[in-house]
Amino acid sequence: MKWQPYHTVWAVLVTGWVGNYMVRVGIAPVLVPLIQEFQLSYTQAGLLATAFFYAYTFMQLPAGHLGDRLGRKVMLLLSTTCTATMSLLTAMAASFPALFVFRFFTGVAQGTYFVNDRPVIAAYTPKDQMGFGQGVSFIGLGIGMCLGVLLSGLIAERWGWRAVFFSFTLLPLLAATGIALLVREPPRTREAPGVRRPWGVIFRSRDLWLLNVGGIAALELHGRGAAVTAVSDVSGGLHSQHGLDVPSLLDYVREHGSLEGCDAGQRLSNDELLELDCDVLVLAAREDQISAENAPRVRARMIAEGANGPTSLEADEILCERGIPVLPDILTNAGGVTVSYFEWVQDLGRLFWTRDEIRAKLEAKLSDAFDRVWDLAEERRVTLRMGALVAGIREVSDALEARGIFP
Repeated sequence: MKWQPYHTVWAVLVTGWVGNYMVRVGIAPVLVPLIQEFQLSYTQAGLLATAFFYAYTFMQLPAGHLGDRLGRKVMLLLSTTCTATMSLLTAMAASFPALFVFRFFTGVAQGTYFVNDRPVIAAYTPKDQMGFGQGVSFIGLGIGMCLGVLLSGLIAERWGWRAVFFSFTLLPLLAATGIALLVREPPRTREAPGVRRPWGVIFRSRDLWLLNVGGIAALELHGRGAAVTAVSDVSGGLHSQHGLDVPSLLDYVREHGSLEGCDAGQRLSNDELLELDCDVLVLAAREDQISAENAPRVRARMIAEGANGPTSLEADEILCERGIPVLPDILTNAGGVTVSYFEWVQDLGRLFWTRDEIRAKLEAKLSDAFDRVWDLAEERRVTLRMGALVAGIREVSDALEARGIFP
């Protein structure tokens, strides 16, 4: 196979991972001489061994954000240079507090490396090589872990523990040189003027309406051509028989913080909204919105449970007797946990799916689940809630039996 430019990127980043992990695990074989030299208690030894992980975990979110702002290459350079510097300072440490601080900042550096190397690989690796490309960091991780433990023990036995970290300084410096000379900054997606970044959307309370189940459901239904005749929040509800302009309502909420004072439709209470005549009533706010008291007055032809437990047990029986199907929460609001599962799968495989890919996979999963629950409910002549529970328990049972856990 002919050597390609992306192979160079792989080689440089693998070198970085090897160097990082050698410094990371190099402390394990030398803990005993460290305890003896500095007269450490068991608690101090434990803190020294785990200081790395505190910082490594903490740093990943801010490091990813900084990489998006300042550039991935810049963060990789800072990370490898910092790792080399902390290794050198560890070798010269004269006290436990100094050792702890140096190990802590080693974790900061490597948490930074972890979240910024994958976008670089993804930017320059061909799609047909992406699976292997995303695995190169694991190659470096494995090599670095094995070499780090082995060489640390050998070097410490012959020249002492300080020599371990003096020598381990070299490989991160080599990786930093390679990153500086051989790796280009990947292109970044820039927002159009006036478009807020997700960071601002998450932490500005008046934008949270967009992130709520009801807000998303209203936007999706409006975008697909449905007439959204009523919406509500803590300030009350709005109703228009001819349909509301959901994007305009969202703009109003962004400006004013809630729907209070909005004149886009007829004002009504949240309780009155639940009893409107409609095709689908989306319950997206809280538990027990439909109770035994108001269930007889519900005029919707179908109810979708976007919230957790929005229909009480007594109300569920009443709605069943009235022939109003209820799409249960275990099925209707499963999109969030399903996408969380997709995130986990991507992390395991070092994959980067696009928004369209994730939406397509989610639609396939939920459509299949809905069809199976609907068919089972029809076959057994039970409610959709009971059908969903039966389908879920059956899958768990089949999995346990297939794995031989239970005979």
